[in-house]
Amino acid sequence: MTKDNLNVKAATAKSANYKILPLPVLVAAGPTETATSLASRLTLANGAPRMLTLCNEMSISHTALCHGASDAVERIAQLAATDPTNLLFHTPRLIRKGWFRIGNEDLKFSILLRRGGQICQLCIGENRDLDARLGPWQPSLWQISAFRRCPIHNIIYERPSFACKPDDFLDFARLIAGWIPEKIMPGPCGERELDAYLAKRIEVGAGQEWIDQQPLHVIHSCAEALGLAVRNGPGFRVRDASTLELISAGNEGIKWLATGKEGLLAILADLLAASGADRANYGKIYTTFLSCLIERRLDPDFDPIRDIVREFIRDHFYIPAETSLLGRICDTPRVYTVATAAKTFDVPISHLSRYLVRESRIVRQTRKNTISDVNTLVPVGVMRGAVMDVRKLSTLAVSRTVLGIDRFVMERLCEAGLLSPRLGSEDGGMPLYHLDDLLAFIHGLRKGLVPLPQACLDWKPITKIAARCHCSTAWLLQQVASKRLALGTSLKEPFRLDDFLVSLSEVKRLLLASPEGKVSAMEAAALLGVNAKTIHALAEAGFLESEKIDSRLANRDRLVIGVASLESFARCHVVLRALSGTRKSTYQATQDFIAAQNVHPLSLGQSARWIYLRKDIERIATRPGGEKLPRLLDAEDAKLRVIGERLSERNSQKRAALKASALGAGAQP
Repeated sequence: MTKDNLNVKAATAKSANYKILPLPVLVAAGPTETATSLASRLTLANGAPRMLTLCNEMSISHTALCHGASDAVERIAQLAATDPTNLLFHTPRLIRKGWFRIGNEDLKFSILLRRGGQICQLCIGENRDLDARLGPWQPSLWQISAFRRCPIHNIIYERPSFACKPDDFLDFARLIAGWIPEKIMPGPCGERELDAYLAKRIEVGAGQEWIDQQPLHVIHSCAEALGLAVRNGPGFRVRDASTLELISAGNEGIKWLATGKEGLLAILADLLAASGADRANYGKIYTTFLSCLIERRLDPDFDPIRDIVREFIRDHFYIPAETSLLGRICDTPRVYTVATAAKTFDVPISHLSRYLVRESRIVRQTRKNTISDVNTLVPVGVMRGAVMDVRKLSTLAVSRTVLGIDRFVMERLCEAGLLSPRLGSEDGGMPLYHLDDLLAFIHGLRKGLVPLPQACLDWKPITKIAARCHCSTAWLLQQVASKRLALGTSLKEPFRLDDFLVSLSEVKRLLLASPEGKVSAMEAAALLGVNAKTIHALAEAGFLESEKIDSRLANRDRLVIGVASLESFARCHVVLRALSGTRKSTYQATQDFIAAQNVHPLSLGQSARWIYLRKDIERIATRPGGEKLPRLLDAEDAKLRVIGERLSERNSQKRAALKASALGAGAQP
């Protein structure tokens, strides 16, 4: 078709109220062909040198056609005698600045290839088999860079660089005429998740899921970057990836993005868990993905992804205040390492580390008895609470100075459980005491205070009483806690341990008191009518149940005898002096009579009284010369009743004294 014929066609169109008649030589439009591809083939078929020439001669705006304007596309359809509906659907149509629409999806200009596009060598060959000169046409997907392989032949698209003027970038038939194909590269088998998702968005449109609300160029870029980070490691760069690697990476990444925000957070967490020694450096862990987001920092369409990643990083890494992170200035950190928290809040790092180990917030690393905080990130709320507690910790020297006691007393209080360090020495460090624990200890003592009597000369500071009576302050406080000892003070608000007073006489009474069911050796001797040496001999020989207790007043052990064993022994044995009375002549005569009857005393040693088995004395009482023994045995039975009564009275008095002491002491800690 000559230039004159084109002019005639144009004049005819104008005279026919702009109704355009089909060109003399027609070509069939491809199923997914773009309007510029069809116009380029029409130009070549009808003898025009360039698509721009055809547009000018037919009064079609070349710019409007390249932008997919509906009137320009419809005029091309009229020239080709084809339905414009399918042509409009597959032609990139400019809808606003920087945005085109293909099918049912809006695409940003950056994802489009507007300089010749990409080519499937096999598709071009098949089209040339149908028509060697006019057969090759350009599908709409060839203009979208997100598609990297042919869905029909599974080969990687070739992206040739055409040397032409900008007006000829979309003159596909003219460009392809001089194209020489390169070596065919097959694509990976399967792995079509990303291509399938992108094609569905173009064909059907966006759905209601989170991923459907993101533009296609965002999904495409993020899917490939995430996939590369997963498959090739965190330090792999997108520009170093081959097309095959990008295809595989895109299919890996789309699996995570398809599950929404949760999937994106999950893959970020997985990369963090697999980071090893680089756990504290988010830049090394997410290099590939962060580079993708940073390179597109001027594109607001990536902001939703950037916001999610930024929040995740702030929740899992120490980000100092006023730090720029993915285009935003961060405020106060959300997590701290031990070192940064110790420096920020000005507390000893060793104290803070030990406290966090005790709270199971960090794990001690067995390396030169230190704690490595590289992998120990603690939320800011937990860290602030830990810092507040650490500031209240003090050493043993400081704590005992606050309480006004020495190291020995402090250790005894801890052994008795009245005080305990918040951080013990199990980890190899010095014990540290919490101020709240010290205040609670003093407050407990204050609750049990009783008014001092008017005559309170024997009420002395508890620490001085302990030293004077050779007992520990901890033991005295235990007596106070068990309501056996009253605690008083002469101050309105006592704080130091010396401010609390106890009665010296009451303390001595407690120290001299025997345990429940026991009597002292002196008391046992008085009850049996023997001396103390005899009681000790009986205890050593096993006739009496005994034990030795600490006698603080005497600063030595004291022997106590079980009451039950004492009564049992008195029933089965008789003391020689009880049988003979007080006269020496009678004593000697009784002793001689018993010896003559071949009855021998217990073997207790020379210093002990002579004691016989009661049954032996009863056996010889009926023999000549033993007439006085029954009367003396009856007197001994009366003595046994006296022993029982005295022991019962003693126990009653002891219980009454304890009750009175408890009433006087009031509520104790």
